[in-house]
Amino acid sequence: MNMFKIIAGKFFAIEVFIKIKVLNRILEWVYLTHRRIKLSFAIKLCDLKQQAYNKRFYVIELPNGELTSISRVGINLYKKLKRLDKSYSHLDLMEDCYYYTPLYRNNDGKITKELRDQKRKDYLFGLKVKKYLRF
Repeated sequence: MNMFKIIAGKFFAIEVFIKIKVLNRILEWVYLTHRRIKLSFAIKLCDLKQQAYNKRFYVIELPNGELTSISRVGINLYKKLKRLDKSYSHLDLMEDCYYYTPLYRNNDGKITKELRDQKRKDYLFGLKVKKYLRF
């Protein structure tokens, strides 16, 4: 009878461990889906702003983890407010942003679909890494 309790206890511990692993996977999926939707909204906002103001807008992640869509004027303002580094150049911006609109409405300077998908994957992978490297 005592051996049965030991075996049942081990099975219970394994069952709890599996439930925790499954729950962590579900929570990770919900978190990444939420961030993916936020990125999609930021991209749509960027397109709407470009149609309204006819300027190039970028989707970037600020140091506090917030996604925002801004133009060159906004980037210069963030540099003055010291939310971005002063040495942050236009080339760095083009490389680090997750999406950018064409320079003008009729311009072919759009980001390609392959590059946009690659940047989206990089963003989500970076979120996973940040989540697991938290202390």
